[in-house]
Amino acid sequence: MAYGDLLRALSEEVARDATAAREAGAREAERLVAAARAEAAAERARALTAAAAAEQAQLARARGAAAREAEALALREARRLLEALRAEALAALRDRGASLVPRLVDELCARLGEGPAVLVADPGEEALVRAHLARAHPALAGRIEVRPAAAPRGGLELAQAGLVLDDTLPARLERAWEALEPELARRYLGAAHGGD
Repeated sequence: MAYGDLLRALSEEVARDATAAREAGAREAERLVAAARAEAAAERARALTAAAAAEQAQLARARGAAAREAEALALREARRLLEALRAEALAALRDRGASLVPRLVDELCARLGEGPAVLVADPGEEALVRAHLARAHPALAGRIEVRPAAAPRGGLELAQAGLVLDDTLPARLERAWEALEPELARRYLGAAHGGD
């Protein structure tokens, strides 16, 4: 083969090899670009999924906080209503206070021990207490001193041998309230707050 033919053959072979290399490079570049695009799309999908999960978690926390706040508001309102009911009950008891004095005197005389005692009544009710003692408990009337309380509160206190039995209306309501409150809450607030 002549030198010119050889050069032409070599030149053609180099051109074919260069074309093949360019084509292989282009295919590799396309493959790399496609892989990069796929990785970018996958990363974007992961980022969107993570962002959506974070948003859902934040939304769930916000809903939970809102539910807790609503429950706390409902409990505060229920407590306010129960306290108002308690105040109304005490006012109603105080309105009947003088009419309850004889019954309270009888209850306290039944618990009286030996020796002198003091009954503390609302100011202005001492005469009523003394009259009831003389009529219903004449044997005890001589050893029971009747004194006025510092302020009206309804009911009586019995003091004897260093012990005080508080039978005032506020004290009686306080003792009864622990048992009454759950039933009152169920009965009066249950329907308003999703109960019975």
